[in-house]
Amino acid sequence: MSDTSFENLSPVERLQRLQQQASERSAQQAEPEPEVLSEPEPVREEPAPDEAKTESSEPEQGRPQYEQRLPMRPRRVRGGIKLQQRAWPMELGPLAARWLQAIGRVASPEAIKEGFEFARSGQTRVMDVQPGAIRATVQGRRPKAHEVTISLETFPPEVWERVLAEMEDSALYTANILSGELPPELERVFETHGVRLLPMGDGDLESDATGEGAGPWCEHCCCVALLIAEMIDREPLMLLTLRGLPADDLVERLRDRRAASANASGGGLVAVPGMPEIDLSASPLEETIGSFWEAGPELDEVETPMAPPEVSHALLRRLGPSPFVEGKFPLVGLLATCYDVISEHALRDEAIDEGLLDDSEVSAPVAEAKPTPAEPERALPKPLVPIDASGKAVTGKPGLPKAKARAKKKS
Repeated sequence: MSDTSFENLSPVERLQRLQQQASERSAQQAEPEPEVLSEPEPVREEPAPDEAKTESSEPEQGRPQYEQRLPMRPRRVRGGIKLQQRAWPMELGPLAARWLQAIGRVASPEAIKEGFEFARSGQTRVMDVQPGAIRATVQGRRPKAHEVTISLETFPPEVWERVLAEMEDSALYTANILSGELPPELERVFETHGVRLLPMGDGDLESDATGEGAGPWCEHCCCVALLIAEMIDREPLMLLTLRGLPADDLVERLRDRRAASANASGGGLVAVPGMPEIDLSASPLEETIGSFWEAGPELDEVETPMAPPEVSHALLRRLGPSPFVEGKFPLVGLLATCYDVISEHALRDEAIDEGLLDDSEVSAPVAEAKPTPAEPERALPKPLVPIDASGKAVTGKPGLPKAKARAKKKS
């Protein structure tokens, strides 16, 4: 560097001196780094065109595959089947509570709790109850809905025949089933023949659901099971359908068996004395097609003699005691009175029509007046009209002299 003072330099020389100092300073800072020998990268062979397509279509082994993130809540369903009860635990009757206990033996509490939320939100699109199976479509968190099936074991025909033979002797079963009730005695009838009307859980109650993230007794299956529990609470006869025989078919078969037993015991059609003989031979249909729906003159010859029944209140005796135990009045006694009054009026009208009884002789029965008990003597009320010391009534307003009272009365 020159010893010439920086101040004595010209502006051009000053600029050159500054540039020279800057280049020297940058050269001092930039020191060469030692070279590090690295291993040569392996040469990757390019796959053939067919192999490249195969590797791109299939995921590599060992590399984690990330699933699509699912929403916290299930996808909303419009018009789904919802639970009527909104709080847990559910308030159910004895039959539905026992069904729920069976579900608790095969499903986890977490699945039941989440299934309750599904059922309360109405995630079930459709549901069908058939003998031995319950099929439903439940919408979960995934785009595609799950197909749920809950299976029960149906009773074989020979078990139903034995149960019907035992139910045939009592009309109480038919009356309860027609009213939509399932009597507890009917459960004992099934148990005597080695079967149970309600499932116990493990072994006789199975479920399955299609789709990813679903399986036996998942939240989707529990959702359908809780809906069935509430339906059993409202319609207990659904258990008969699940076991293989709907309630309507059961009642129909009971009636057929009773009719067959009545005919076998001589309870069918019998000859009535006084009934004229009627020719039952029929003409060909082609000859009577014009008057097929006409009764004909033979209808007037048919007599239906009316008489009191040989056994009073036969139907009420067959039905047994009233199912309304907590009623305010005896239902059987009320029906018996109604039957007696109707029969009496029907016999009286028949006697009047046949001229055996004059209409003027018939009078409505007058209810006998029951004597009323003698009332105890009561103290006489105090007089409302003021009286004087002699016991005479005082005219005018109380507190007014007699003269003023007379003057006011004249005016």
